[in-house]
Amino acid sequence: MTKSKFPLVALFFGIAFIVCTIIRYLQYASVIRIDNGFFEHNGGFSNNAYYLFFAIFAAGAVLLAFADKKAGRGVLSGGLSEKPLRYKFSTQTAVIGIILFTFCGGFIFLNTVMVFTAGNNETSIPMKIAMCAAVLGFTYAGYTIVTQKEITPPIAIPFLFIAAYNIGMAVGEFMQRIYTVHLSARLVELSVSVLLAVFFLSCGRIIVRSEARFTSVLATVAGYSVILLILSDGLSRIFFYYGTSIETQKFLTNSNNGFLLPSPLFFTQGIAVLWLIFALSARQINLNNKEDEEIEKSENENTDDSDDYSTPDNQS
Repeated sequence: MTKSKFPLVALFFGIAFIVCTIIRYLQYASVIRIDNGFFEHNGGFSNNAYYLFFAIFAAGAVLLAFADKKAGRGVLSGGLSEKPLRYKFSTQTAVIGIILFTFCGGFIFLNTVMVFTAGNNETSIPMKIAMCAAVLGFTYAGYTIVTQKEITPPIAIPFLFIAAYNIGMAVGEFMQRIYTVHLSARLVELSVSVLLAVFFLSCGRIIVRSEARFTSVLATVAGYSVILLILSDGLSRIFFYYGTSIETQKFLTNSNNGFLLPSPLFFTQGIAVLWLIFALSARQINLNNKEDEEIEKSENENTDDSDDYSTPDNQS
């Protein structure tokens, strides 16, 4: 009986996604008040329930990621083995990858053009540079994916640019909200940027085989955590916004209260992370390395044949 190659952390993620989405929606419904600001200060357990359940998921994801790593499931790396793993995939998978990465690059490109043409002095020069680097990173990653149909070491460079962009976004979000009462409203956005940076940096180290012992575990936990935050919070914001009154919708769209509807980039980055986890998974690698397995099998057969032929000579 063959062992299942489906990661346990992915099953746990499915359960956590449903729970966290419901809790986040109930949180928005119970703590948002037009009369006294974005969050109800005496919201009780509902103020912290979402973050508590996310912390439980993160702790469970760490344990399950170790179990998957030991069983040869999920995100694996070949940096500590004699033979590096080949991250190859089909044409259909490559097309999905290039759509996701080029969309992210195009969306950031439009934002970058708007920043430069509008003469926005609020955006710092390092952040503008990071935005340009992110555009190059996403587009080059998409180009490499569709042309190579394989995750190759050069793709670690655009991953570094993408990580730098997300670090800049996290710093900007923190500095913008640190002196306001709306920091909790933007905590998910900040956490998403940090986790995206950690995820892409970890994936880059895996691809160039410079990872530490638990880099694959870090990539798994950061990847599933950021997907959970993006999908659960983003969908909850949409459900709450379109399910409330027109008066509340006008209040929520006020940029000063900390509430924003998730952008297409917000969701697409999460789906891109999910795609990359799949591309680096053991199931995908084993599925597309049949040629290597056949070569090894033929080499072993040739070795066995040579041993058989040598036996009579040795006996004589």
